[in-house]
Amino acid sequence: MQPVNTHSFTNDRGLTIRTASRGAAITSLVTPDRFGKLADVVLGYDTVEEFTRDPRPLGAVCGRCANRIANAQFTLDGTTYHLSANIGRHHLHG
Repeated sequence: MQPVNTHSFTNDRGLTIRTASRGAAITSLVTPDRFGKLADVVLGYDTVEEFTRDPRPLGAVCGRCANRIANAQFTLDGTTYHLSANIGRHHLHG
């Protein structure tokens, strides 16, 4: 498994985002509410290890594709690429 890098960014109002390079995941987003109280609003885990044990892509912000790819395959420049069929015989949100 590739090493996972994490980064945190904070602005002057206390908004803090934590990201992980695994799946381009947002692992935490702490933001102030209208009264200034800070809360984490992202569903996920506290550690990278917990994210790696869960097959669901919690916090993932991008993938290879969005929407349904018929029959879990496509052809590009003469090469046919086969994807995992994760919704019946089709591929959804890879």
